[in-house]
Amino acid sequence: MIAPPYDVIDPAQRSRLAARHPANAVRVELPVADLGLGLDRYETAAMLLDRWQEEARWVVTSGRPSTPTA
Repeated sequence: MIAPPYDVIDPAQRSRLAARHPANAVRVELPVADLGLGLDRYETAAMLLDRWQEEARWVVTSGRPSTPTA
């Protein structure tokens, strides 16, 4: 899921975008701390990105995932 540039997203819009999909880019572009796990916002973003890569959460177009190539 895509999101607008982080520097134009206000807190209410960030919440709405994050609620739309668990893999919305706003969760990495404009992360919030996960106090339950004791992670600051940057650690949270790193954890999510690692998880998404492990789960192969990539852009899906035409029903097929598009993954980066090396």
